[in-house]
Amino acid sequence: MAAVALVAAGTSGATDKPRATGGAVAYRTGPVVSVRPAHRRVVVGKRLLLDASRSTDTSGRIVEYLWDLNGDGVFERSTGARPRLRHAFRKLGRVRVAVALIDDKGDRAVGHAKVRVVAAVHHKATSHAPVHAATPHAKRKAPVRTDTTIHAAANQGSVTISDFKFTPKSITINVGESVVWTNNGPTGHSATADDGTFDTGVLPKGSTGMFRFTKAGTYKYHCTPHPYMHGTVIVRGSNSSGGSNSGTNGSSSNNSSSKKSSNSSNLPHTGLPLGTVLFAGYLLLATGAALRRRVLG
Repeated sequence: MAAVALVAAGTSGATDKPRATGGAVAYRTGPVVSVRPAHRRVVVGKRLLLDASRSTDTSGRIVEYLWDLNGDGVFERSTGARPRLRHAFRKLGRVRVAVALIDDKGDRAVGHAKVRVVAAVHHKATSHAPVHAATPHAKRKAPVRTDTTIHAAANQGSVTISDFKFTPKSITINVGESVVWTNNGPTGHSATADDGTFDTGVLPKGSTGMFRFTKAGTYKYHCTPHPYMHGTVIVRGSNSSGGSNSGTNGSSSNNSSSKKSSNSSNLPHTGLPLGTVLFAGYLLLATGAALRRRVLG
C-alpha cells in the first residue's frame, strides 16, 4: 500500500464533527486511539509487538489502522482492520511511533508511543586467554574453549609459537607431565602429532593448548596450517628401582627379625633370671643329699 501522508501532530485523540439535528448542532464523537508497545525498550533487529486493540470508536467502526514506524509523519504501513503489528527497528535511538485510525464514517484520530531501540548486550570477555585441550587425533572433535588459564608448574613444559617456529624446538619431560603451547604469533597455529596422538587444534593469537603425556617415547609434531613447522617432545619413563630396593631390604630385615623372635620363643618365659633358677636347683639337690646321708647313717 502506498504511504499515506497524515499530519501526526494535528490529531492526537478523538475527533468531534458538528452535524445538524433539527436546527440544533450536535457533536459526534470520533475514534480514540490507544497504542501500547509490548516493551518500551527493544533490542535493535528484534521484533516488537505494537498493540492498538484498546482503541475505541463510539460513533462508528474502525476500518483501517495506519502506522508511522520511524516518526517522520508518513504512515507507510497499513494493517487494515487489524489493530496489531510486529516490527523490527533497524536503527538505535528513540522512536516516536504513531498510529492513525480511520472509521467507516471517515473520521480519523492519531496516537503516539515512544520506543527506545538499544544495542544487544554482549557478555564481557574475560582477560584470560582461551585454552584448547588437545584430544587424540582418532577421536578429535571441534576444539573446546574454556575461560581458564593454565599456570606454569613444575610438572609442565612450555613451548612458545612465534615467527613460524616452535621454541624450544625439542623439549624433554617425564611421564605424567604436560606440555603447554602458547601462540604469540599474529596468525593461527596448531601443535599436531605426526602419529595422531594429540592435536591442540588451530590456536588463535594469545590462545593456549595443553596435552598430558602418559607414555614414554619421542613424539614429533607439526603445525597443520604451516606443515614446515616442526617440533619434538621427548617423554622419559619413571624410575622405580629405589622403591624395589628398599622393599627388598625391608623384607630381609623382617625375615631376620622374625627368625630371632622364633628362636627366642623356644625357651619358657618365667619372669626370673636364669642364674637364680639354677642356683635354687643346686641348693635343693644339696639339701636332699644331706638328708639322705643322715637317714642312711
